[in-house]
Amino acid sequence: MNQDQSTHGSSTAEASTAAHPRLGADVRYRRLAGETVVVRQQAGEVLVLDEIGGRILEWVDRGVMQGRGLGHLIASLQQEFDVSSQQLEADVREFLHQLQDAGVLEPRREARRGDVEEPPGAPQGGER
Repeated sequence: MNQDQSTHGSSTAEASTAAHPRLGADVRYRRLAGETVVVRQQAGEVLVLDEIGGRILEWVDRGVMQGRGLGHLIASLQQEFDVSSQQLEADVREFLHQLQDAGVLEPRREARRGDVEEPPGAPQGGER
């Protein structure tokens, strides 16, 4: 889950990151040869994530965590890696915080009465 460039910003946004984050509006990414290249268009920044980091980002983009929570992601990753669930959860939470601090992820706003929701399948990020 390493990032080749350091993240900017030092605030750790405890609230909402692990709940149901989504890609920032200006974020695009593409998986290439086991790595994921992430571009923040407005900031002109490029991050390179390893295979695991790229998979986590893809899960967020596809909305897999939405409605299932972080536990579903942890359980799926734990089937592949020999690490305790506590360590894996701590690592994934920290990684999600780093992505939020870097502006790659943002909290998914909770729908309120009167809000207009995006139609299912509306693009959020990824390969557009």
